[in-house]
Amino acid sequence: MSDPERRGRRLFFMIAAVLLLDSLSPLLLQFWLGFANVAWFRQVILPLIRAAAIVWLWQGERFLVWLVAGAAVVSGLGDLSGGAFVLIPLLQVGGPAAAGALPQIFGVGLFYVVWGLLKITAGLLLLLSPSLKAFFIARKFSLLMTEAVRRLESEKATAEPVPVQPRNTVIRHPEVDFEHWKTVFPMEMLINTSGPQRFDTTDPSDPLDLWKIHGTPITSPAQLCMIELVRKQCAGADRRGAAALGPALPVDLLLWSVEPARRPWLTRLGGTPHRESTKPWPTHDGSPCTFVCQFCFVDSADIVPEQLPGKVMLVFLADEYGYWDPAKVHIEFSSVKLRSPMTAEQCPRPSFVVPQLSGHIHRTCEYPRGERVFYKAGHWLPWFFSMTGCTKIGRRSFHVDEPGLVQGEQECLCALHSFDYLHGPLQGFWPLIGLETFPEGFSEPHLHDAWGRFSMQMGDVGCLYFLIDKQGAVTSHFFSH
Repeated sequence: MSDPERRGRRLFFMIAAVLLLDSLSPLLLQFWLGFANVAWFRQVILPLIRAAAIVWLWQGERFLVWLVAGAAVVSGLGDLSGGAFVLIPLLQVGGPAAAGALPQIFGVGLFYVVWGLLKITAGLLLLLSPSLKAFFIARKFSLLMTEAVRRLESEKATAEPVPVQPRNTVIRHPEVDFEHWKTVFPMEMLINTSGPQRFDTTDPSDPLDLWKIHGTPITSPAQLCMIELVRKQCAGADRRGAAALGPALPVDLLLWSVEPARRPWLTRLGGTPHRESTKPWPTHDGSPCTFVCQFCFVDSADIVPEQLPGKVMLVFLADEYGYWDPAKVHIEFSSVKLRSPMTAEQCPRPSFVVPQLSGHIHRTCEYPRGERVFYKAGHWLPWFFSMTGCTKIGRRSFHVDEPGLVQGEQECLCALHSFDYLHGPLQGFWPLIGLETFPEGFSEPHLHDAWGRFSMQMGDVGCLYFLIDKQGAVTSHFFSH
């Protein structure tokens, strides 16, 4: 809990004590009098409703905050005016001497004035205090997460178990050497040391610190280090360790390399698709589609659905903007072993430039319920630390709100993420595995919807997700900012 949230919690308890005492005082008085000649609604039911509303403020509901605050201000104004109605005539007639002669009347009037001011102050604090606002936001978020956990546990109890296969002991894809890259890009190199630490519009209660490493999609070794090092730091700062980030879901991230693929069936961009030469080339409206990429699932058998139609998935687009329309995204599956593999000469000429890069694999975890940890640590764009924006193979993703996915009829199989290596951390230093810097004089325009030798910009840093249903049918869903 941040310092503003702690101050807000203490302030809430003090305000709640004042308002509860005010709400329940008529009921306590009637209890003392034995409920003789009681007006049940005004003196019993209404105080109980007001007390319940004050207690329910703990849930952080904004409309209830306004309701209780407004009632406190109105009630305080009533008490203040009532006390003033007693004190002013008394002081006008006899001055201080009259107040001394009638101490009981003067004391009652003074009490109502002070009590009214106290309730008005409580109401205004509920509406205007940044600390209380931070506390209510934190409470609301905590309750939402608790409900999400309860719902997930309920679904888990009733759902059929997902078949899990052991991961291969021999990994076919080249693996990302994270231990090496974190020495190339240590934490000290990735943080900011100049410029503003907050935006002009940042709320005072917000823990944001722009000097800290910010969230980012992962398309280069530097960005992988940004995400993984912050995860380790936040987990190490909590006595619960990695458990503080919530349930961990395994995922295989893919970084691109200029090195040729070791085998033709491994994950890569562009080039010659791994498919039978006798199979007709996919077309759209009579024109041949362009081969964009292929995903190989041989190293991810433990994290992909059992109903997968094949070990290699090939993706073709009707044109360079085809990712926007699922009808223009052609998906097919292939086997690792082929009788008659297609050759480059047999492929139609691409209608746009596709990068020719190979995939290196990195097994890590995602933390769907961990965003709050990174937000409270002050990192900008905290969702990228909990759920990676990357070309990857795995069951979970954000940004996707397809009805089938929400209802449990589909799940995420993999994702193809945009990249543009001319713009990003450290200005293109080691943008690709095997390429420290771009060739001298090389340049490409930085545009949305741009394809090139080292760029694949789909929309505005968009991501093409592939969803699989229970029958093994795969469809695409594109998300762009």
